[in-house]
Amino acid sequence: SPADGWLGKPAVWLDAERAGVSGPVSEWSDLALYRRDGYQPYADSQPENDRGGRIKFSGKDYLFLDDGDLSMERFTLFMVYENGAENRYDQTLFSSPDLQLSLGGRDSGAYSRSIRVIQNGRRVYGPVVRSGVEGERPDTPSQQLLLTSGAERTSLRVQGQGLFVSHQTTDSPLSTFMSLGAERALSSDHANKFFQGNMREFILYDRVLTPENRGALEDYQLARWQDLRIWNYRHNTLPVIVTGSDDVRNSIAGGAADDELTGGHHADILGNGGTSRPGNSVHNQARLDPNNDHRMLGTVMRALGWV
Repeated sequence: SPADGWLGKPAVWLDAERAGVSGPVSEWSDLALYRRDGYQPYADSQPENDRGGRIKFSGKDYLFLDDGDLSMERFTLFMVYENGAENRYDQTLFSSPDLQLSLGGRDSGAYSRSIRVIQNGRRVYGPVVRSGVEGERPDTPSQQLLLTSGAERTSLRVQGQGLFVSHQTTDSPLSTFMSLGAERALSSDHANKFFQGNMREFILYDRVLTPENRGALEDYQLARWQDLRIWNYRHNTLPVIVTGSDDVRNSIAGGAADDELTGGHHADILGNGGTSRPGNSVHNQARLDPNNDHRMLGTVMRALGWV
């Protein structure tokens, strides 16, 4: 997690499980050293903390972010959220004078319902995302995304949906306050493009992380928020237990001892990125629990080159 010293210091780290007491959120405390808290002084615009690891945005709530001396020239951003009901208009996940990260509304043309990124001279069109049912608690699984902006390009990676790279454009973000859950222009007294759904975690670095550290943080968020339990698979040779919940994809297991692979409904335990090398195999003693998904055994065998 970002608390590990070897990952360095994030510029902002907002964790819904540590957001304080339940009820309206006037302040979402930053766990990083710089205390760039999320805050909302107006009671009728405050999201709700359900104390279940969610900050709930109802479509009329948002938080300002105390950006201080934060630079967005080069950055790495990790976010976990859950979609609520879609509507006609774009919904803002994060907004600043240098960046707009939003979900397209159903009337947004060819890129409706997709994740979109706008920077000065750059635009990223991401994947289409699934929405919940209007008036109900979001029933979509947690979505994890990674946004990286360097000198040459900006890239968006959404777990299980691929990598999307920026192209040049004349677009630029609307000059706004830095905020979560809505867009608030500097020249306006009102916010718009409200997000409806839940936010779980927001981590921002004011620099580009190494690929190794980006991967470690993605693993941390997936293991924590997508009900994917991973133990000792990155550096160690101890037995591995990986449990995939409903709709969680591309879990990768590996270890020197006998391993367990347990699949949830519609859960792919081994993604296409897995490779098999001489000496690495699933032992005969390994237990496979398909959990009513009989395709899992075939997926494992194909990944290992047995069929």
